[in-house]
Amino acid sequence: MPRRLAIGVVLTGLLLGGCSSQAAEQPARTAPAKSLDVNACHLLTPTQRHTLGLDQPPKPEGPTCHFEASANWAASVAVDTQRPFAAFTAAQPRAQRLDLAGYPAAKVNNAHGCTIVVDVADEGTLRVEALVRQGAPTAVGTSCDAARRITEATLHTLPTA
Repeated sequence: MPRRLAIGVVLTGLLLGGCSSQAAEQPARTAPAKSLDVNACHLLTPTQRHTLGLDQPPKPEGPTCHFEASANWAASVAVDTQRPFAAFTAAQPRAQRLDLAGYPAAKVNNAHGCTIVVDVADEGTLRVEALVRQGAPTAVGTSCDAARRITEATLHTLPTA
């Protein structure tokens, strides 16, 4: 009987240990919530675009804005009100977690470039994607280097809610 009890206790512990809540794993936003009622093409100022090397005119496409450089790299910025941060991280469990100026973020890097999604508001996220192709200036760095710089710039421009 003691052996059965011990096995029951171990199994119960394993079951309870596997019942952790996904929401409990989400880091808290320590910076003020941002407004998502914006035009994504306005999230990078002309000065920021120049500094980043994005020398082509922005191209709006719904809630997304595409930015390109004549130097073999491009990026997009989107305000996503359809999928909160927790949904993105649940769908991308291997995403690297980051903190960007008090905002929880998740980064996914693959052959299609680098995506950074930032928890800027309860009702949605800021999504930045960058792809640096062969032949881009070394100062641009990797796709994730470019995505991070663009994300940091847009966080300064995105208005507080």
